[in-house]
Amino acid sequence: MSLNDDGKYALDTLSGLRDGAMLNELGRELARVVEGVQATLGAGSVTAVINVAMVKDRDDRVNTVDKITTKVPEDRRDVWFFDNHGHLTRYQPRNPNHPPLPFDDSEDDVTDSEDGDQEVGLPYKDDD
Repeated sequence: MSLNDDGKYALDTLSGLRDGAMLNELGRELARVVEGVQATLGAGSVTAVINVAMVKDRDDRVNTVDKITTKVPEDRRDVWFFDNHGHLTRYQPRNPNHPPLPFDDSEDDVTDSEDGDQEVGLPYKDDD
């Protein structure tokens, strides 16, 4: 084993762990974390740990055990409205029969109304 192989030895070893299944799992988990980060704008992580231990009574081999852990951010935001009394409600005060709306994290819309005042769009998706 050479320590000056520009990472080829490490890549070959990682590719061989569980006959390549470890790298496949690592790639899938990384994709899940990236998807969660993009969806929530939160932070996530993927950690791969490879434990290496000598085989008892053998000086020519080692055992490896890998473990991959992830932290995928979750979107826990909701849209709420104020009712006429200032209390929070899931329903739109102007249309109480409309179901609660999902959160939309796109930029708020600022538009000019007919009377010249600026109106700020609400952060929700309204498909109607």
